[in-house]
Amino acid sequence: MIITNNNSTPNTQINQKDEKKDLSSPKTIFKKDSTHSTELSEVDVKLNQITNKLLDQLKANNDGNFKPQVLNQAKNAQVAPNFAKDVVDLINSIKSDPNLSKFATKLEEFLKPIEQIKNADLASNIKNSGIMLEAKISEALRKESLPTSIKELLSLMKKVQSNELKQSFLELAKNENSDIQKSFDDLKLILENAKAKNLNVINNSNLKPLLNLGKSIENAIKFLDKSANLLSEQATQNLNKTNTSQNIQTKISSTIKALDFVQNLLQKTQSQVEKINFELPNLKNIKSIKNDLINITNDINKQINTLKDSFGIAKTNTLSNLMSLEQSSTLIENLIDAISTDANNTNLQEKLSLAAKKLSNIINYFDKNAGDAKQNLAQINHLSKLAKKATLDIQNIEPNNIDESLKALSNDVKTTLLNLKEATQNASNLNNINQNVNRLLTQIEMHQLMSFAGNSIQTYLPYVWDGLDSSSVAFKQGKSKFYAKIDLNFIKYGSVSVILGLFDGKFIDIMISTGKEDFKDIILNSSKELKTAITNLGLIISSFSLTHKAKFEPYNEQNSFDLGFNVKA
Repeated sequence: MIITNNNSTPNTQINQKDEKKDLSSPKTIFKKDSTHSTELSEVDVKLNQITNKLLDQLKANNDGNFKPQVLNQAKNAQVAPNFAKDVVDLINSIKSDPNLSKFATKLEEFLKPIEQIKNADLASNIKNSGIMLEAKISEALRKESLPTSIKELLSLMKKVQSNELKQSFLELAKNENSDIQKSFDDLKLILENAKAKNLNVINNSNLKPLLNLGKSIENAIKFLDKSANLLSEQATQNLNKTNTSQNIQTKISSTIKALDFVQNLLQKTQSQVEKINFELPNLKNIKSIKNDLINITNDINKQINTLKDSFGIAKTNTLSNLMSLEQSSTLIENLIDAISTDANNTNLQEKLSLAAKKLSNIINYFDKNAGDAKQNLAQINHLSKLAKKATLDIQNIEPNNIDESLKALSNDVKTTLLNLKEATQNASNLNNINQNVNRLLTQIEMHQLMSFAGNSIQTYLPYVWDGLDSSSVAFKQGKSKFYAKIDLNFIKYGSVSVILGLFDGKFIDIMISTGKEDFKDIILNSSKELKTAITNLGLIISSFSLTHKAKFEPYNEQNSFDLGFNVKA
């Protein structure tokens, strides 16, 4: 479980001027008064004792219920909640020292203004944030450097949900005498056999029609998203009036057919579900799920009928071929908006996804083996694609490059802080600097501890953000989704927690909780722009939730990422 870095004080009424507190503020690890050096040294010893104690307890105790206790203790021991700001303060305190300025220059490379955040840079900055130093060392000690495709394959093999597949992979790993090509051939055979076995489970299931309907609904969601993207591309193309009209007509006709197909699917779904007698005593517990599913499908049908009417009018208008390019572009934008949302700003794909989830819940209740087989097939297909790609990269396996490994090790926040610690540890006039570096290192180790305990990656936000009081970002791969959790605490706006769940490479769940009601309203007012920006990235928002929680709940095993999270549509 990835825990919330909840460092906000009980008093949330903090003025903007507090952002400019001096270095004696308890929110920073830096101290101006050198008379506290002895006391700080004792604190450093205690912090090291806490870190070692928590790690020893975690290794020694196999009780699953013990992890939440360790994680809460680690959370409460945060010593540099605003890590990026404290690093900036450290840089300012050493950059004028000729013996230490090189460390300041190096640390500046790791921190950029939040305005410069980019996808590629974010991944690199998190990798170099200090929490992966030991992993880099382990990688440097390998004899061979593996291509990315093989690393991805090995990573996914470790995280399959099927125990039978896990055991097969373990047996494959035991055969040390087999060459690489033979290992890949054996892996291919394992995956083919597993695929056939799971397909057999699905084909022999009494709920096969419902399983097929669920898959068809998922495919319909993808098609509708593709249709919206095609229309979006049409809006940006500089075509003549005739071609624009013809292309619009073609895409409208295609979309109407897709909507007809969806309605047919929903009708079949309702028909299959209605055959089940939910009045039986053992089925009453899931009757509400069935009712929700019927209500959702009825709502979708109404929305589709409205869309089809709009498309029919639009198609008639384009037949006249009298529209200007500007009018055509406006029409396309309206059609995209119609596909994406209804009058209540609810995404059509989101409703279909919710219907698919309700259907999946019913299937799992009656035939969990078939439901598991469906999920297994998705993972097996993904593994097969990765294995095929990785096989082509066997020839790209190379001996480890020592120079590149050393470069990767030196390009790390923790490495730089360790070197700075060594450079200041024997100089009495640099005692405060040394102790502040110790605290930053302790904070990194706390993140490493929580990453280890939660089988995840957790660190601070590696960017400088004015007005940000504390931060924590975490990433974890669940059984069928990739998760990200972002916890930010702003001086002016209070706290916000964001959980993102990505599945099937394209569908994304979003859950946002704020500590202040007015902060929630600010986000709500910009939610349409947020959804549009996410859709423009090629992602489909399958669920979106925005709530206000005056007090965030502590770690709870039931809210573990492995279990996903509940979302109210």
